[in-house]
Amino acid sequence: MAELYLRHAHPKDDCRDVISSDADTHEPAFDTIQYLSSHGLVVQPSLPHVIYACAQPETISYEELRTLLRKGSQFFSLVGAALM
Repeated sequence: MAELYLRHAHPKDDCRDVISSDADTHEPAFDTIQYLSSHGLVVQPSLPHVIYACAQPETISYEELRTLLRKGSQFFSLVGAALM
């Protein structure tokens, strides 16, 4: 989810060190909070309150999310229902 967040996020220059990938592993260096909204899956980095302004929520549309899911999974069906 953190990688998906990074595809959509455009952090300000002073936030790039907070919302970035680990230099050694190239994996996102943060956990995420996720919840469903009427527009898609909302993903937001889970960060300390002091730097929370660097972590704006990003909404991943159900159309995009569906391309990442296995057909036949329960979540695939849920996302399909949201598209109707």
